[in-house]
Amino acid sequence: MKTCYVLACGPSIKEQDLTYLRNKPCITISNFFVHPEFINMDIKYHIFGRLHEPITTEMGIAWFTEAENRMSSGQKVMVHSGDRGIVESNNIFTNQVVVYWSEGGVFPETIPTRIDNYVSISQVALQVGIKVALDEEFDDVIILGIDHSWVNHVNVSKHFYEEDESVLTRLGYNEWFNVHNKEQGEAMERTNLVRLSGAYDNYRNIANNLGVNVFNGTPNSLITSLPKKDIVPTKK
Repeated sequence: MKTCYVLACGPSIKEQDLTYLRNKPCITISNFFVHPEFINMDIKYHIFGRLHEPITTEMGIAWFTEAENRMSSGQKVMVHSGDRGIVESNNIFTNQVVVYWSEGGVFPETIPTRIDNYVSISQVALQVGIKVALDEEFDDVIILGIDHSWVNHVNVSKHFYEEDESVLTRLGYNEWFNVHNKEQGEAMERTNLVRLSGAYDNYRNIANNLGVNVFNGTPNSLITSLPKKDIVPTKK
C-alpha cells in the first residue's frame, strides 16, 4: 500500500511527532516550510496558492525567497502561473524545480490533470495538493493540519508555528483583514466550514472512484466529511 501525506498548517501539527514521516512521501503547502522537520521529509511537492489580497508583490517576493532559503536543491515547488513573473524576474527558486499551475491549465506530464475550477475558493493550495496526490497513484492519502477551527478563534491566527515565524506576518499580513467584528467573522467561518466539508466530501468521492482512500489524520478537526485515521503519533 502506497500512502501520501498532505500537510497543511493547522495548530494540531505542533502536537504531532512528524519524525514519523521521514522517508514517507509528503506534499506540503503554504507556510509549512517553517516546520523544523521540513528539511528531513520526502517532499514530492511544496505548493503555493496564488498570491492574493492583502499580500503585496513585495510580501510575495519575501515569502518565496524565505521558502527558497529553506528548501533543498532540486525540491519541486508548485507556484500559480499568475505569479510566474514574480518568481522569474527576481530569480527565485533557481535551484529548485518549479511547476506552474493554473485553474484552467494543464499540468506537465508528471501531473496529468486539469484544475478547471475549485469546489471551494478557500484553502486552494490544499485542494491542489489533494488533486496532485490523487494523480500520483497512491492507495491512501492522509491529510494533516486541517483543524479548520477558525470559527472558535475569530480574529486570532493560529497555526503550528508562532505567527512571527512567518515573514508575511512580520511584513504586516493579516489573514483576518476583511473581518470587521466577531459576529461577522463567525458567520463567515461557519459558511466556510460548510463549503470545505462539501469540498472534502467531493474529493473523497473522486478518490473512491479511483480506488484511493482519503483520510483526515488531524486530531480534533472540525471536518467530519472524511473518515478519521490517527496514524501520526503525538509528541511525548
